[in-house]
Amino acid sequence: MPSSPMHPALTHPAARAALDQYLRRATLGLGPEQARDVRDELEEHALGLIDRYLLLGHPPQDALRLALTDLGSPWQVSAALNGVHNMPKMIALGIAGVLAVSAGLYALAQEANTLTLPVLTSGPKRVCVEKSQLQPQLPLLSRSSNRNCYQDDSQTVNEAFVSLTTASKALSLIGAKVSQREGGEILMDFGDQSSILTTPNFKRDGETYITAARLLSSIADYGSKEALIPVTVHGYREPKLRIETTTVRLGGSPESRAIPTFYIEYSHSVLFKLLYSSTGQASDFQSEIVVPTGPIIAVNTGLPAGEVVMAAYKVGERHYRSEVAEVQAGGRITLHSSVPLTFVKDGAGLTPRGSAPAQPTLLVRLSGVPVTKPAQGIFLPN
Repeated sequence: MPSSPMHPALTHPAARAALDQYLRRATLGLGPEQARDVRDELEEHALGLIDRYLLLGHPPQDALRLALTDLGSPWQVSAALNGVHNMPKMIALGIAGVLAVSAGLYALAQEANTLTLPVLTSGPKRVCVEKSQLQPQLPLLSRSSNRNCYQDDSQTVNEAFVSLTTASKALSLIGAKVSQREGGEILMDFGDQSSILTTPNFKRDGETYITAARLLSSIADYGSKEALIPVTVHGYREPKLRIETTTVRLGGSPESRAIPTFYIEYSHSVLFKLLYSSTGQASDFQSEIVVPTGPIIAVNTGLPAGEVVMAAYKVGERHYRSEVAEVQAGGRITLHSSVPLTFVKDGAGLTPRGSAPAQPTLLVRLSGVPVTKPAQGIFLPN
């Protein structure tokens, strides 16, 4: 059993919280009973390491930091545990053995730390109908309390799609799981009572498919949840997610991925976090990405070429539009507006004032900014 919480290295609340966070991350994806047992053994192992560093003369806060470093990344430990938890011979190794497996997995990851997700670049159209309306004679994909969704094989949608098998591999990087409910809806379970429910797009050859944009934005959005996964977004024509040391990218050519579909979902999530995360839910919040048309306005961002920037505008009560642009050489982005733009430093500044002709605009760097802290991406142009 683990030592008393009054261990000298854990008397400060921040220290106890740091260890608890590590243990929670390391046991993501395990069943409740097994997670409790593994957590106890991991904590005992951590406290043993702490004791060793205390005996060597390190102060308590350094002893905790060094012990957690010795244990390795909690995501590596989680991957190892989830990979072996149903294998009795591996379980017999105990936590020390699992940590060794974790280190081995990490060494392999360092050699090939990019996960490329195979995609289909087109698929049948999904048609969703309210249950109160006439239902079409089409194969049923899913049903919920208020609507049914069908697969229309006579129409084709050009988009990047991934199978649930592929989605499972990507989600396992953060200790999450994917499953299909009885009604056909897909549940992405991130643990800590956090989950995302989505609708399948189509079925083919015994596999169920969802949009790659939905998968990537769900992983990115999970960074706002309690577990605080370290996720950053990179790339415009080839969107990637960096999850700790692993990069998740889509297979195929950039032209086949229907970019910027990912940013349609991701920019909506970022805007909501920036505008409403501190004030609670806004059920009537709306945002839409602008198709680049109209007069061109060049803006000097001062950012390196290849970074991704969102420009957000308010067009009504809780109704916003955004445009996503790639930074070009010289730090410039191209926006589209029929009126002059004036740049603001927070969401509150987006409300137009009086009869001023200029459109208040919020610039937010999307790439390289932790998804848990989108406000760090807000900037004013040079």
